[in-house]
Amino acid sequence: MFTALRPATIISPDDRLDKILKKMGPETSTFVVVGNGKYLGIINDRTFRSIQGEPDSKIAGLVWNAPVIRPDMKLDEISECFLQGYKELPVCEDGKVLGILKHIDILNYLLENGRIPSHRASEIMSSPVITMEEDNSLSQAASVMKQNNVHHLVVVDKSGKMTGMVSTADLAPMLERLKDRPPFVREKMGLWSIQLGTVVMHEIHTVRLGSILPEVAKEMIKNDISSLVVYDEKEEKPVGLVHIFDIIRSSLPTSDIRFEIVGLDPEDKEYRDDIKREGVKALQKIDQIFPVEGGKLTVKKFRKEGSRAKYSMKFQIMGKERISVEASEWDLFKTLHQVIKEATRITKETKSKRKGKKDGYGKMRSFVVKIRKGDISFGRKA
Repeated sequence: MFTALRPATIISPDDRLDKILKKMGPETSTFVVVGNGKYLGIINDRTFRSIQGEPDSKIAGLVWNAPVIRPDMKLDEISECFLQGYKELPVCEDGKVLGILKHIDILNYLLENGRIPSHRASEIMSSPVITMEEDNSLSQAASVMKQNNVHHLVVVDKSGKMTGMVSTADLAPMLERLKDRPPFVREKMGLWSIQLGTVVMHEIHTVRLGSILPEVAKEMIKNDISSLVVYDEKEEKPVGLVHIFDIIRSSLPTSDIRFEIVGLDPEDKEYRDDIKREGVKALQKIDQIFPVEGGKLTVKKFRKEGSRAKYSMKFQIMGKERISVEASEWDLFKTLHQVIKEATRITKETKSKRKGKKDGYGKMRSFVVKIRKGDISFGRKA
């Protein structure tokens, strides 16, 4: 299957952080760490956006235990590995690194094997597109991305014409360079003083609103890009964004209930499979109460005390009813179990109300439940 393996950039666990940072660039964003001839893990651009390390510290303590692609794996299994949020993954056999696969390679394999469905781009795109004018600062751009939980912004001029695109990956190196500067230097060189229009932006690639996914995939492969803007020619404006992961996800078998995990901290990536198993299992149980199309778990890790971390989770269930549950705890799996428990309880209550008298609940379309420090409050959306 792997007829187009790319060469891996191998580094040692004893290499220094500053040395690797100098090698990081558009063409080299993933480094494979090998010690004593054995694969140990990877270091990539996302690692550097989350670490707290001194420039002369060794790579050994920063290695991610990323999924490994084996030559005997099926295409669906490989796709699932990439959907954990990786742009590149190593291919290994018996501990030996054979090379690197990129997500664009997987997209090409899916296209060649006729695995990409003929859905419209509008069916899977994220919408609306977040745009900002060129005279806004990088600081404002970073803030808007965080507030809207997006990784890309379309930059426009005063007339509204699209001029480029920036991502969190573009802003991260600038933030990293400023992080250890004295306050007065940060103020002088801060991202709030740099306008979007003055930075190098990615070229905008668009597809029509009515384009089908194989066409979108061909455009991504042709230009070696991971995001495309969906453009409505009638309205003459961007209406959505399609990411390569959206297409890969749509190509997987749909026999299982769809469950998406968003925002998981890089330090907790090793628990993704366990979280997914518990989430899918919960959705399958809820599906027995009333039909479920899928679920989405949004995770935020926002405070640490010693070895403990505070988590916030939002568990959304899509189907005949729409249920949203939020919880915060000082443990990843305690928070997960709390939102699952509450979602199941609310589901049963909803079913019970449906069978009861036709009161205000007869018009209910969704429940919103928030759990904060043991208190539960209910909200209802008409």
